Amino acid sequence: MQRNSLFKPLIFLAISATLFISGCDGNGDHYTVVTPDETEPLVLGEAAGGTGNTAFLQTVTMQDTDTNEYFPGQPNIWDIDDDFSLNDGGDDQFDGVMYLSVDGNDFPSQAYSDLTYFTPAMTIDNGIKVAAVVESIGPSYNSSEYLAISGTYSAALNGIYDARLSQIVNLSDAVAPANLSWTWDITLTDRGPEPYARVVIRSVADGSLLATLENVTVDDANSYNISMDAYIGQSVIVSFESSSHTESARLIDDVSLTDSNSTQYITNGDFETGNLTGWTTNEPEELQNMTSASVTLAGLTVTRSFYTVPDKLWGRWVDVFTNETAAAITTTIAYSHNLGSDSYGILYLTPGTDGQALTGWDASADSGYDPDSSSNDRDFAFVFGDVNEVVFTSATGLDAGDGSDDITHNYNITVEPGETVAIVNFVVMNGIDTNMTATDETALATEIDTEVTNILTNFWTDNQYRTGMTQAQIDAIINL
Repeated sequence: MQRNSLFKPLIFLAISATLFISGCDGNGDHYTVVTPDETEPLVLGEAAGGTGNTAFLQTVTMQDTDTNEYFPGQPNIWDIDDDFSLNDGGDDQFDGVMYLSVDGNDFPSQAYSDLTYFTPAMTIDNGIKVAAVVESIGPSYNSSEYLAISGTYSAALNGIYDARLSQIVNLSDAVAPANLSWTWDITLTDRGPEPYARVVIRSVADGSLLATLENVTVDDANSYNISMDAYIGQSVIVSFESSSHTESARLIDDVSLTDSNSTQYITNGDFETGNLTGWTTNEPEELQNMTSASVTLAGLTVTRSFYTVPDKLWGRWVDVFTNETAAAITTTIAYSHNLGSDSYGILYLTPGTDGQALTGWDASADSGYDPDSSSNDRDFAFVFGDVNEVVFTSATGLDAGDGSDDITHNYNITVEPGETVAIVNFVVMNGIDTNMTATDETALATEIDTEVTNILTNFWTDNQYRTGMTQAQIDAIINL
């Protein structure tokens, strides 16, 4: 396999806990990498022709105690902003990171219509979650917790592109009038595809849509009672469906379908079993691989791509730079980051990575582990590969507050006429807050560090880290 390389000897200079790395010169050096036989084929990304969300929940185990999960088993979120930066992360790990600029020119915001979605699609096997029974849902640190509508439990539809919770009802012996009733508390957002929550009737034979009983495209918290007389004598599917990328809840409760004899045709409509007995979910295929439109920055044609798998610890950015001019372009590619730890972050170059990654955890212990506080953010890391410069300042101790929440890393590159180069970055998150067990600033975010090492060691031999990229992107990589 042939790839570009920026690898040069790294020189470290520490100044007041701020680290600068001198290295790659972007001179287009190449070398050949011998790739071992791989047990599974690389799945290249192909334009899917469909659409998807722009925020994706991460399916990991939450091991800290200072926030609720966005959805059961999903405490973090890849909330990608219009400029392909990462907004928050879920537990206030970030206040905006992965901002891109070329020679000081910022990558601009993209309209949703500018995005192209690529394969592979994510399924339940990859950690996609469709629906669950919940007592409450939502991150409490920013006061957006949602309680069950009535009783102890409600059902919740997840914030994915296509979520469905349904039940077959046999109305063969029903006596008119028959009515379907329910209560829901729906929160939607239009940052992405047009959102909706709806109740529909589908065919038992083939799942085709027979009728829409109710459809909302804005937030709605109401009760409904709708005639089902048209379906007496049949078996049909009653389906609650939503499409929304918001991390807020779409709660459903008190579902009932009765006829004039007061016969109940819905099983477990109040969800007080604490599970989804009687209900089924769909098998969604969610696209979580998106690429921006092309923009011109400092003479280079630039695209940004983001990809993640729900049950992985990482999200991946691939930024591609093409020189369509007749002269070589030498420039600085800069990434800037602002942390949610607000100067309380313990930051260190990930051990064993030769300065190609940075790990962090939040050491603000003054608030304790208060569910109403945004302090004590979960662990994270940036994997940037071979760079010219990384600038950061770590706090000197627990609750010291003398660090900086601003981080930058830069690449100095030269792109020849007609040449394309790609820079790959990873952000790593999990459900752990190292500060809960740390006794001083020397504690390490060990699970994060392990995954960082896996990425850097195995990027070219473990297909998961390149799956979803196009072959053209892979061939142009210069920093890994």
